[in-house]
Amino acid sequence: MKINSLKELLSHEKDILERINNIPNCKLLYSIHPFMLLVEAGIELSEQAKKEMIKYEPGLSALSAIPYNLLKRKTKSENGKVNYHRLKALFRRKS
Repeated sequence: MKINSLKELLSHEKDILERINNIPNCKLLYSIHPFMLLVEAGIELSEQAKKEMIKYEPGLSALSAIPYNLLKRKTKSENGKVNYHRLKALFRRKS
């Protein structure tokens, strides 16, 4: 699925959450590096969409792949011991 804006991302939120929630440890992985988890879920973000996400949530500008990859590796090495807590939304909604 190709996403070109934050508005488009949010309009497909239900479908995207469905894809994400099928990935082991999705809640932790999303909190560590949402961009990497979106790619793993088959979501292709345009540069414009990424910029809009960072503008909405500035903390996304300083992500590291290291903790994401460590958690993925740990999940594989623990023979299926995973956390299946589901995400309910992609972003906190601002009032």
